[in-house]
Amino acid sequence: MTELGVVYDPVRDELFVAQRGRGASRNGETLRVSTTSTLIDALGATGFPSDRLLSQHDNHAEFCLLNLLTRGVRRFGSAGLDLAYVACGRFDFFWETGLKAWDLAAGALLVSEAHGRVSDLSGRPIDAACGGPILASNAVTHALVLASFAAAAAFPINAREALLEHLPAELAAKLRAQLRGV
Repeated sequence: MTELGVVYDPVRDELFVAQRGRGASRNGETLRVSTTSTLIDALGATGFPSDRLLSQHDNHAEFCLLNLLTRGVRRFGSAGLDLAYVACGRFDFFWETGLKAWDLAAGALLVSEAHGRVSDLSGRPIDAACGGPILASNAVTHALVLASFAAAAAFPINAREALLEHLPAELAAKLRAQLRGV
């Protein structure tokens, strides 16, 4: 179990630190995850495995769906920083597959200590020391992101029908009409 986690952002000169049971901070200021409560208002982040072309799970379907259901999904290339950004509220959620312990242990602790939620892509607890897939969120959007993963698995990439049950009613009605050609 990770007891202390540190992530440094050299571009912004920000030092993120978390200690189990003692909270998380950025340059000495206490961190809290965002309070965003809907996917349509959320901003996410993800990464892709380097072997995604040949990988059975390339993360593309999930990316396509969440990119349409949210304000957007960013890809910066550092899982540690993406997790730190969830912890400080810059992102509402982050997910990725195939990570190593050094990719996610410190960041997972940052999110947890900033009152977020961390799980695998099915909602089960993770062992950060073992690496693997991760979903980290502000806790409020966690179940919504997990539900979108199930929708992504059930529909072809870019199938707008997969969006309907996840959108606010007004937007779902507009999209439904568009799909019917009305």
